[in-house]
Amino acid sequence: MPAYDAAIEEQIVNTAKLNDRLYLQMKEETGSNRTYNKYSGKYLDIESEINSILLKNQARKQSHDLIVIINNLKTLFTQFKEKHKQDNTVGDADIKLNQLQIAAAWKALLVAERGLKLASE
Repeated sequence: MPAYDAAIEEQIVNTAKLNDRLYLQMKEETGSNRTYNKYSGKYLDIESEINSILLKNQARKQSHDLIVIINNLKTLFTQFKEKHKQDNTVGDADIKLNQLQIAAAWKALLVAERGLKLASE
């Protein structure tokens, strides 16, 4: 089991907030204004943060379980991004579903990181 890392926990929380904000902003727009191009920069910002979290965990000893969780999160996020790119817009139901599913994936990662802190106490 890797050692707890407060900086990684903070990055997880901050990136989860960015991800949630992306979907909250989409909800505020009408369907025709929810184009992929309008949100592509935000998708790239979030994806690069996910990649950074993954890289940091790949460099940690004994972080195999965390890497699996991050890869699952990355796959889910990428699927949502690619579907938005393909369809160009996204509907209310998809936004709500994506938001719920991605929040659950972020929670799993955060709980795993916080579990390391509890295990070391």
